[in-house]
Amino acid sequence: MVTPTMCVKINGVNNKLLIALSNAKNLNLIKMKLTPHQLNRVLSLGQEKIRQHSQFRQGQAFYIALAELFPDVAQSITETEIDPFYDDIKRSKCIEEISEK
Repeated sequence: MVTPTMCVKINGVNNKLLIALSNAKNLNLIKMKLTPHQLNRVLSLGQEKIRQHSQFRQGQAFYIALAELFPDVAQSITETEIDPFYDDIKRSKCIEEISEK
């Protein structure tokens, strides 16, 4: 995904540049991995968010819970191909990537 912050103007022409290594957006830069206990805390809080706000989707609630409990991990996945905030389908891949193996 290319966001407006990734667009630059070179010689008067807009060029979309995906800078894989900037701002810790590269999945290889996700240093902190969640333990099973930590992941369960995120999942539980995400379900609580849905109970409190029925309009929240699964991916959105998961991301909000992750950001609340582990903001550094949430920041590291923001606007990556595993960010589940806008796409619920990405939630399982996100869980896989941020969990200890």
